[in-house]
Amino acid sequence: MRRFVREVLQQAAEEPKFQAEPDAKKHALLAGAWAGLADMYLTIGQNEDGLVTGQKAVEQARLAGDLPILAFALSIVSVLAGLTGRPELAYASSEEGVTIARSIDEKWILGMALITTAVLCFIHKAILRKPNLTWMKAANSFAL
Repeated sequence: MRRFVREVLQQAAEEPKFQAEPDAKKHALLAGAWAGLADMYLTIGQNEDGLVTGQKAVEQARLAGDLPILAFALSIVSVLAGLTGRPELAYASSEEGVTIARSIDEKWILGMALITTAVLCFIHKAILRKPNLTWMKAANSFAL
């Protein structure tokens, strides 16, 4: 399945119609595709692959300047980073996602980013069997 999805993404990137589009649109389309794939990996529990894919989505969204997709991809990356034992990346991604979502006034994306912060608190507590007060304080500061 992984190979199939990667081949589809690679073929999409090489399609003549994408080559003819402005770079920003190409990057935005790829960012959405990578973010969707990262979300799929998260759903099926392939967290390492999901993190790599999510970071590609973040990179493409930054190149495109697509803030809604960037905030969404950062939310996915933050959960995957938390699940793979990278708390610094998890928190930084979550914080950036919330900041971006607030700046563009996208309530659905802001909700996703805030839920991500709550999930990170849960992950940290479940894995280490103790709450992370820094993340919990941060989650409270992000409250609507």
